[in-house]
Amino acid sequence: MERLQEILGYVQLVLYAGLGVIALVQWRRRGGKPAAWVAATFAILAAVVVMGQFLPEHDESPTIDFVQRLVIAILALFPYFLFRFMASFESPGRLLEALAALLTGATIVTTFLLDHFPESDEPRTEAFQAYIYLLLAQWVVLLGAVTFRLWRAGRGQPTVARRRMRTMSIGSAGLAITLVIAGTASTSDEVGGVQIATSVLALATGPFFLLGFAPPALVRNSWRQQGSGRLQEAEFALMEALSPSDITDVLLPEVTELAAGRGSLVIDREGAVTGVHGLAPAEAAELVSDPANGGDRPGNGTGTITVPMRSGKLVVVTSPYTPFFGQEEMDELRRLALLADLALARTEHSRRERELTDQLLEAQKLARIGSWSWEIATDRIRWSDEMYRMLGYEPGEFAPTGDVYNEHVHPEDLALVSERSREAIENLVPVDYEHRMVRRDGTPLIVHLRGRIIAEEDGRAVRMIGTLQDVTQQRQQEALRERFIANAAHELRTPLTSLLGFVEMLSRARHRLDEAKLQTMFDAMTRSGDRLAVLIENLLDLSKLQAGQVQVDIEPVPIDALAHEVVASTPPPDGRRVEVEVTDTPVALADKHRLDQVVTNLLTNAYRYGGPNISLSGARRNGDVILSVTDDGPGVEHELLGELFQPFSRGSTSSTIGGSGLGLAIVKMLVEACGGEIWHEPREPSGARFCVKLKSAE
Repeated sequence: MERLQEILGYVQLVLYAGLGVIALVQWRRRGGKPAAWVAATFAILAAVVVMGQFLPEHDESPTIDFVQRLVIAILALFPYFLFRFMASFESPGRLLEALAALLTGATIVTTFLLDHFPESDEPRTEAFQAYIYLLLAQWVVLLGAVTFRLWRAGRGQPTVARRRMRTMSIGSAGLAITLVIAGTASTSDEVGGVQIATSVLALATGPFFLLGFAPPALVRNSWRQQGSGRLQEAEFALMEALSPSDITDVLLPEVTELAAGRGSLVIDREGAVTGVHGLAPAEAAELVSDPANGGDRPGNGTGTITVPMRSGKLVVVTSPYTPFFGQEEMDELRRLALLADLALARTEHSRRERELTDQLLEAQKLARIGSWSWEIATDRIRWSDEMYRMLGYEPGEFAPTGDVYNEHVHPEDLALVSERSREAIENLVPVDYEHRMVRRDGTPLIVHLRGRIIAEEDGRAVRMIGTLQDVTQQRQQEALRERFIANAAHELRTPLTSLLGFVEMLSRARHRLDEAKLQTMFDAMTRSGDRLAVLIENLLDLSKLQAGQVQVDIEPVPIDALAHEVVASTPPPDGRRVEVEVTDTPVALADKHRLDQVVTNLLTNAYRYGGPNISLSGARRNGDVILSVTDDGPGVEHELLGELFQPFSRGSTSSTIGGSGLGLAIVKMLVEACGGEIWHEPREPSGARFCVKLKSAE
């Protein structure tokens, strides 16, 4: 029996020393008050077990006696620290806190004041028996409070958090029972069954504590299988949502339940509430001004979790236990917030696209329309003033005829115009079609011709009257829009397909993946999400610029200071060097924030596509300020020059280097919004220079 007790002692040493190390590692990784109390609790328990294992049993020297009393006093801190861990989530009440402190203090003081600790073969004195009862009272009261509160608080928590809290509660109850059995057993000079039982019970409680504060990945994966189907449904619902309200209607109830909370809300970048679930208007308003007001106050039984989003932030009012015991739920919550961010960006892009479509239709209504009449017998035509201007002439500059009109029809469409006119005259039917014309300066235009026949009573056509509308700009915009949508869809498809693939894989095989593979997949999802979010953000910026909805505040901007600030905030990568050359202390009239964005984009392009040597220069020239970024790389491909500043214009190296093809288009619109212009100049023998001209503030 003694040999068995000795073996159990060594097993206890390994178990509780391991628990202490794991608790300290968890605290270093996660931080926070609860993790600190757990680390302190099991660190002192490990220290007591280690010290107790090596203390001599029958040495009554004063030094050994003091060390033994010190070990017992330190052990009395274990239930108190575990009690403080529980109290770090919500206040247990002043009376219980005072009782815990009183019992712990009395136990420690009595440990050092007691005259003698009897050996195992000595009878217990009344003073020692009273001390044992005091020790039992301290452990039972404190561990009982921990057991009851953790078990009760686990009610309503998500599966993983609830099981972690209740296994820790069981561990606390097991230790309390172990101490009661050991303290109430009679003394014996032989190792008895009671001592073996208490050692086994003490060993059995260790795994419960481990499952409570640091469950292995295999156990966590097994626990969190419940509810994964609902999460998958929420993920797909977010990806299919058509409006911000649809997104918040899916997101907020799900995150509230996921975090075992009582409400949640989404706040946009401007601080406005875009969605609320489960919270009164007054409480939602308080959370907007200060998210911590929803919790973090001792005794209120609630806390707040704030998840940053690109579109604002997600705030969940939840149980204070959730952040510590519900790390898996917090990971799921952040993932749902990422998917909601992507969905919000997608719906915003759709809204911008609808606005652009409406503006296009409005522009079509305002397009230039000229009127005309054609005397068929004499081949004389009367044009309105707008008809002359449409073709590049002054009104009345010449007397138009059918032949003159045909001279301005595009040669490839001349047969079409003649055929439609002949059919209208012979069949007395109206005409309504588009064809191309050539202006006086040789530039082409597309016109929409509408006309109807005026006939005599005998059915002979004598006149045709109608309108001619210049639809060149509308058709160009439609072609650009179609190309824009096709390119945007192509660019969005790759990261979105990757993201959905990972989501589907996780939903099907998450329980078969270890922690490292899960982390790799989450990292890949984050990269795809970031790429998708950046692309959508660039698309939204471009849409705003095209719609003229970007406000600029023109002010004097010192170029020298701006250039150094941009280089400091956007330093060159390894293998690149930037030289700033600003002469004559130029000051430009521009929006400082927008100009900073322009220069940053040009520098980033030079880092990505240029050579090792890059220069950022600025100078005054003929009353203007010229700002340029130059590199000695391979330069811009010849095939790209005509569309360099168009959206999605990219060279052959973009597929390997990266980039969305939107940067220069955004830069051009920002420069023009500031009243300037931008152009590209090739460098000899190789390289590229991008020049920005702005008005000088001087």
